[in-house]
Amino acid sequence: VQGHVDNVGTIMDQWIDENSLFFKIAFPYEFMRYVVPKGFIAIDGTSLTVCDVHSEGEDGENWFTFMLVEYTQKKIILPSKKVGDTVNVEVDVLGKYSERAWEAFVPKMEALETKVKQLEARLQELEGGESNASTDNVNYGEPIGLSNVAAAATAPDSQQVKNDTEKWVRAEQSFINADDMRRDRKNTDGTEWVRTKQSFIDTQY
Repeated sequence: VQGHVDNVGTIMDQWIDENSLFFKIAFPYEFMRYVVPKGFIAIDGTSLTVCDVHSEGEDGENWFTFMLVEYTQKKIILPSKKVGDTVNVEVDVLGKYSERAWEAFVPKMEALETKVKQLEARLQELEGGESNASTDNVNYGEPIGLSNVAAAATAPDSQQVKNDTEKWVRAEQSFINADDMRRDRKNTDGTEWVRTKQSFIDTQY
């Protein structure tokens, strides 16, 4: 209990179940989001547990119930109140903390989702071969370490292609001649990708 009053509720109904006394409290809709079943609630300064919660929106019925065991009934003034009387209500402060944290988190999530959508759209553009003003004049260069990838790929002697050193083709963002997995193989023809070092050698930019 924090010791303050968030709003005022009105007793809609009360009934006895064996030794327990139940209350049904009408409560303003704007505060119902802080009231949850089995959650904390303070009624007239007494910390209690919420039983049931019912919320129909701004124009409907909004109420919650709680109960008092026999011992508690003898120690507080609530049992003396009747239907139609009002009670001071303090909602769970943890609900307020959660709401504040969520309000700070949501804008960041929305910004991240927007960025992801932009990146996905750009990726589809590139995969589809489309271009815009920002990329029309970019020169990605010839395939690195190979004078003519198309000719090599369609050459009659495909075995010769397999025997060449593995090379990285920047324009295609992929390897060719990847059969040679020797760690000591040499790179002798222009810029080539060294898989064991995860880097290029003989790079001229």
